[in-house]
Amino acid sequence: MLLKSIAFFAFFVLGVANAKPCKPGASVTSSDLSPSKTTTPTSGTTSASYDATPSLGYSGDICNGKNPAPNNRVCGAHGYITNHDGAWEFSLSAADLDSCADLCFRRTGCVTFSYMDSWCQLFSTQISNMGFSQDRKGPPFHELGCFNCVPDGHLVFNVDFSDSAIEDWTLITAEKYTFFFDIQRVKEPAGIMSNAVRILEATTSGRVELRHDPKVTLEAGGSYQIFISAQSKSTGNGSLGDDFGLLTIMLYNKNDRAFEAKPGKGIPLGMDWYSWQWSFSLDESQGGEYYFSILADASGLELDWYFDDIYIEVK
Repeated sequence: MLLKSIAFFAFFVLGVANAKPCKPGASVTSSDLSPSKTTTPTSGTTSASYDATPSLGYSGDICNGKNPAPNNRVCGAHGYITNHDGAWEFSLSAADLDSCADLCFRRTGCVTFSYMDSWCQLFSTQISNMGFSQDRKGPPFHELGCFNCVPDGHLVFNVDFSDSAIEDWTLITAEKYTFFFDIQRVKEPAGIMSNAVRILEATTSGRVELRHDPKVTLEAGGSYQIFISAQSKSTGNGSLGDDFGLLTIMLYNKNDRAFEAKPGKGIPLGMDWYSWQWSFSLDESQGGEYYFSILADASGLELDWYFDDIYIEVK
């Protein structure tokens, strides 16, 4: 597959590139579309208001319990399980049962969950394979099939790379052969294999932008939430753990910056994956079409970044 890559020379000075085996994508040069230029609002532009601190307690409205509950599903039955394979390494905070279902719906491979005392435990294993036995002293378990999860009308951007499509993404670099990107099968939380987009470093300095070219339409005065999951891996150096300060998440066009945030310490999902959730609002002078971009500064460690489950929804 021929990947798109744009190299910019006018705005950056890069160090010597490290060797890394990777088939480079096609490259063209330009001097009028650099991340440092296009992500800065023009004079007089009002930036959006947003909470740049990731939310650790999730509240959503994508999923709602079916009424009546289906007879062929485990929908809130209390009990215990003997097979914990497929359990997410960490429980997640959720405001209520429907919010826990939302979390399961958004996480690749999740089909079962348990919710109790504001904590949501996700599983990628069907309840029929978990050795479940009912016991009123145990926690309640739910299958995702107990809920209606309808993102239509809520999601304005939804990418999980399950179709392996990458044609809508462009890699913007200051120099050829310094960064690359592709789709990889990776081990995600609970040990399941799934597709994720990867940015590969082959340089010790500089910045890269991975941009989604079909723009995201945002309404003037609208309020939104952004969700993203990420992992870092470095050959011979392990991962950076929860340090994602080299990244910047951005929504912008040539006149406006709707959203910009640096991921801090994320919500741990397991397998070195973390997730973030931000809220932001536009004022009445904003709105229109915006690029969604992930920017990364070089770590100098031949680092690989992985991203999955990217959503923007109406709040």
